Amino acid sequence: MGTIVLQMMITVDGLAGGPDGEMDWISRDIELHQAHQTILHQSQAAILGIEACAGMAEFWTKTEHNEDAGSFFMEFAREFNDKRKIAYSHKEREINWRNTEVHIVKDDEAIKEDINLLKKEINGQMVFYGGIRLAQKLLKLRLIDEIYLDVCPVILGKGKPLFPELNQRTELELLQAAGYKTGAALLHYKVVNKT
Repeated sequence: MGTIVLQMMITVDGLAGGPDGEMDWISRDIELHQAHQTILHQSQAAILGIEACAGMAEFWTKTEHNEDAGSFFMEFAREFNDKRKIAYSHKEREINWRNTEVHIVKDDEAIKEDINLLKKEINGQMVFYGGIRLAQKLLKLRLIDEIYLDVCPVILGKGKPLFPELNQRTELELLQAAGYKTGAALLHYKVVNKT
């Protein structure tokens, strides 16, 4: 049975994006990115929202061949580009990124059904990378098994929250906590109460 791990970068005030989706607040810490690579390496597939997928496709496809990015990010890009990727959309959308499939889901029930089929099909971990709206949906539907939060040392004040009003309590068990030189911190939780 597969599991889904949510891996997101957030601010201290719980935002996953600025007011216009800007991500310029993310910590540029090689140790933090090495932790991301470990999660990717351990995953059988990556799950993304269609808009996040479209943005990442262009960036990581270019990064794979961009020597100015450095060897670490070129290697990460190669692995990410080669990884099986499932993008969720409400309508037909073509994504030009190798090993990417688009799953069309009309409503919450369709998302839940599709994710549960993936969990039966894939024996291992799947990492969820973005976007924010799909992350919120998966949390609300209780489809996330583990959560990796990279807390960056910044308070934006305004932006897009990762945890909106879910109207439900979810218990978490801390599995790992680590601090980095930039002041960022990794918090790794297991979702205990999913009912």
